[in-house]
Amino acid sequence: MLDCRHCGEYLRGDATKYGARCPHCREPLFERSDAACRRRDAQESRGDNCPTHPGNIAVGYCKRCGTFMCSLCRSRWNDRVLCLECVERLMAGKEKVSEQEQTHRWQALVSVLLGFGSWVLASPLVAVRGAATSQEGIIGLVMVAMVSLLPSLFGLGMAAAAIRVRGDRMVAATCGLALNGAQIGTVTGLVLLVIWKH
Repeated sequence: MLDCRHCGEYLRGDATKYGARCPHCREPLFERSDAACRRRDAQESRGDNCPTHPGNIAVGYCKRCGTFMCSLCRSRWNDRVLCLECVERLMAGKEKVSEQEQTHRWQALVSVLLGFGSWVLASPLVAVRGAATSQEGIIGLVMVAMVSLLPSLFGLGMAAAAIRVRGDRMVAATCGLALNGAQIGTVTGLVLLVIWKH
């Protein structure tokens, strides 16, 4: 359903079957509105044009160097909108993506630390699993298990994110994944075993 902005005729059905012109007045149906043309003219007069293609209006700016870019120059690199020059520099290896490397290292390190921390929190669980005979003991055991599972779940997520990036700390990320995954499996198995026995 569509209204012709020239003659005001209401066109029923699918808009694509009418083509580019109104069947009654033969004026363009999908022409830019006057407000859109005024916005474009104001943007052109402000000088927000693409430096590579001066005839094109800038649709954004590079998140790395701040250069205005048109829709032809805009590109995506690791979920960031960048200009072609920045993408070419990154692909040629002239500049390192330092923030991505730092994030990868941080995720790998945090996953290992959370893995060790979750094992430390789970150590009372392993020591007292046989002593939990009463209902209060079983509830205490489950509470200790829940507390020790939280850091391991976060560590597992951090390790998976670090492995997905495939940086230079893959060994640490894999160790974090193994530590946290083994802790989750061991604690869950012990709690289920104690609950099943009682």
